[in-house]
Amino acid sequence: MSEDLRIFEDERRCGGPVLSLLPSQYLELDREDPLRDENKREALQSEIIRCLEDAGVHARSIWLTRQHYGYDDDTKSHRVYVITAKLPKPGPHNPWIAASSAILELFRAQGHPGLNVDIRPDYSCPRGYHVHPESFPLLPSDSSAINWVDLRPKLLTVLEDSPWLSIDFARYGESKSARDNPVTLFVTLQKDTPAKVYRHVKQTLVTFLERSRPVKIEVVVLLGRVELHLDAYDQEHYSLKAGVGANIGLKGDDKKSGTLGGYITLQHPSTGECRVFGLTCWHVVRPAAHPEITRLDSQGMKPDETCKMIEVIRPSLAHHQDNMNRYKEIFQMLQQRQNAEDTTPDGCTRAYKKGSMTEFTDGPVQGQIPSVVREVEGLERQSPPSDEWQVLAGRSGRSLYFSLKGDSGAFCFDERGNWVGLVWGGNPRLRQTYVTDAVDVIHDMEHVTGWKFVDFKDPFDVDDDDDD
Repeated sequence: MSEDLRIFEDERRCGGPVLSLLPSQYLELDREDPLRDENKREALQSEIIRCLEDAGVHARSIWLTRQHYGYDDDTKSHRVYVITAKLPKPGPHNPWIAASSAILELFRAQGHPGLNVDIRPDYSCPRGYHVHPESFPLLPSDSSAINWVDLRPKLLTVLEDSPWLSIDFARYGESKSARDNPVTLFVTLQKDTPAKVYRHVKQTLVTFLERSRPVKIEVVVLLGRVELHLDAYDQEHYSLKAGVGANIGLKGDDKKSGTLGGYITLQHPSTGECRVFGLTCWHVVRPAAHPEITRLDSQGMKPDETCKMIEVIRPSLAHHQDNMNRYKEIFQMLQQRQNAEDTTPDGCTRAYKKGSMTEFTDGPVQGQIPSVVREVEGLERQSPPSDEWQVLAGRSGRSLYFSLKGDSGAFCFDERGNWVGLVWGGNPRLRQTYVTDAVDVIHDMEHVTGWKFVDFKDPFDVDDDDDD
């Protein structure tokens, strides 16, 4: 294959000759671009569809754009056809590679050597594709009007006898401005809830809010689920190089997998010894067949027990360092591009994460009022209602979702590169992700292990022989 027809491939992306593996800014075509002509563009697109069909790829969307990539100088951009399609089944022959090769040959034959192709999963989508209506974080003024401290226990009392799963707030509507959309309360009920119960819950909530709140609050009741972001993969995924956001799973268990968030340091309470540990969610590495699983579920696992009871693919700290250094630079770049007017109490307006399923994504944080989550699909035992961060689906064009199944355990960072939380699940009906605050993760970790948390591991200060 000639140099100008290079094709790149990773777990869930394929294309070339230039393929962005980092967040991209989507722009309009230049005015002088010949493909701004609708007839020429449609003719080329019909040929692209033929190439896709010949390779056995059924496209969900095709969109021509101009991209600035995170690692490029902002004076450079590349024209690219972004194609979304269903992920192919694992096998020796990837139809996306055959389709990319045929499309690049088409571009060269028709006199478009500067065009690129980017085939990605159908849960990703280019900017310009909108899902209406949209959710926005609450404004700072909404918090005092809603008075969450007073409202939370009353809502739980109102919903006490109903099969509710989660309680969420957002500004929700078709306007592109958060201020022009109403404050909305979302209550998700179990998906098999009878219609009679559904109607009763909604009417009860509407009546309660009208009588108790001075501001108008819309009510949306959904039937759905809250799920852990676990996924099943073939064995080949477990041999991937491990690092921040890498796919990990319990050795020998081919039914579930998750994400390695990163590394933390714990200090032994009596000896003062400091050790480096990888951090992910318990359900990602939970040894269900272990004879002491009941004790481990209720009391947790001590650091000295992990190496005896749990085996996962050992992560690469060097790769972790490289990723963290690159991500901090990317965070700074992205922060300059954001013009967010809403801020959470600690100043985090957007969250960023790298997961094994959806890779690098970002989304606005609903930080004025937390989500309350009760029952979670996939857990063998249920916990009492907990308050979680809510990260909404991004509207920047990189992905329809902040996270999906397989991203459990991914670290969340703010715009400055600070670790702020841990991804564990989400509500697919609302296209949102639930994130446990890093402070709560640390407190729980210290309570369960008895060890003292020292720091979030600085990527500039990690020894290769300190991993556990």
